[in-house]
Amino acid sequence: MQKRSARGKPSPVPEHELGSLLEAYKAYLTQHKLKFTAQREVIITEFLRAGGHLSAEELFRTVKKKAAGVGLASVYRTINSLVEAGLAVERRFLNRTSVYELHEPGQHHDHLICLRCRKIFEFEN
Repeated sequence: MQKRSARGKPSPVPEHELGSLLEAYKAYLTQHKLKFTAQREVIITEFLRAGGHLSAEELFRTVKKKAAGVGLASVYRTINSLVEAGLAVERRFLNRTSVYELHEPGQHHDHLICLRCRKIFEFEN
């Protein structure tokens, strides 16, 4: 489960939880006869480490620093497969580009969006 900072932003997934999430993703890929490639591993690892609401383009910029050969299309395919696997949730706020966050079964949070700066704040009530 992701912890939230005092400002409501999810913290990155702790390192000790990365392994179990990667295993769940590998199981999904195996079930759908897809390969767990080095590119997918970099993409999902950076997604989990980022925390928060991340667009595919933001994730791509982060991944590019770690693996120059990863393309934007690979990031989109991987993030969509994370959603299909039930590990990520797609959100679209104020008609903006889709952003993604870790899906946490049994956990509920809401979102507040500043209309001036468009920053997204999470809170639990």
